[in-house]
Amino acid sequence: FNKFALPAVTPVILNLCMIAGALWLSPHLDVPIMAMGWAILAAGILQLLIQFPALRKLDLLTLPRWGWRHQGVRKILRLMVPTLFGSSVAQVNLLLDTLIASFLITGSQTWLAQSDRLLEFPLGIFGVALGTVILPTLSRHHVATDRQGFCKALDWGLRTTLLIAVPAMLALVLLAKPLLFTLFQHGAFTAHDVEMASMSLSALALGLPAFALVKVVAPAFYARQNTRTPVRAGIIAMIASMLLNVLFLAALLLFWDKAEMAGSGWFARLSTIPGLHMALALASACASYLNLALLWHALQRDGVYQAQAGWSRHLARLVLACLVMSGILWLGLEHWPDWASAPASTRAIRLAALVAAGGGGFVIALFVAGFRLRDLRAP
Repeated sequence: FNKFALPAVTPVILNLCMIAGALWLSPHLDVPIMAMGWAILAAGILQLLIQFPALRKLDLLTLPRWGWRHQGVRKILRLMVPTLFGSSVAQVNLLLDTLIASFLITGSQTWLAQSDRLLEFPLGIFGVALGTVILPTLSRHHVATDRQGFCKALDWGLRTTLLIAVPAMLALVLLAKPLLFTLFQHGAFTAHDVEMASMSLSALALGLPAFALVKVVAPAFYARQNTRTPVRAGIIAMIASMLLNVLFLAALLLFWDKAEMAGSGWFARLSTIPGLHMALALASACASYLNLALLWHALQRDGVYQAQAGWSRHLARLVLACLVMSGILWLGLEHWPDWASAPASTRAIRLAALVAAGGGGFVIALFVAGFRLRDLRAP
């Protein structure tokens, strides 16, 4: 029904409930962390109830009745079950990464969590939104057997995603420390924590284009009611991520190991050498590109996507704008090298200036190279 506002706002309810639970409910409980559990329960109920008025306006709100053998119900189950496994792949991967991080030096789980939060910011705002918007468009073209329209819609999603994800990746890598110093170096989060978190953020950010492109490519399969291919690709990527975790951890351990620890056991050395958590972030980034490659291969195999004209020009503009942005950010960091000892207000002003200058330079370079706003219009 092309109603995107309410689904987009719904997750905000969870955030508001968690904030309310942390600030107001937790001081009244014997076990304060229980406030978060109650907040999530309340958020789930509210997220469901807020849908009902909009569903009623669309004349979709009706009382459920039992129809297990109904053809439509069986079709939904057939399509949904693989997707359930696919959705759980990311959670299992996160659980295993957290488990491995628990064997590393104290703080590794926190450094990875903060890195993931900063990565999710552009991914959640743009990647998920593009995937949500493009799905009904692709579905409509598929049902109408409009292959050209399907290709144009997917092509628009790919170009728009790259236009956002590539500069976001470079900005996160270049501004990893300024971001972490400004946002997190307070209280018990020290300059050492910033150094450690910046390592995993830089490594994880390298996978941002792939993370975002998967959000756009996967709907090309869902629109054709092919839920098995994305699940298969996700499971392969998860297994690869686990293998890469071990491989990268072993490589970093050998590279950073100190002579006096040579006689220690592997687990003892894992828990004493800082920085090994970067291996987990790098493995996730590499696995995301494998996931994207598998999906892309399946698209080419099925012959459902054909690149539209203008890709060379689009990529040339993107490269030029990214070079301009990176140069501006590099000059700014050279001018402001000290972030650890600067006051919080100074850090915030500097970071805002860098973001504004880098983003402004990126946009100006794009327009100078011939980019126009009409290029962002969906087909």
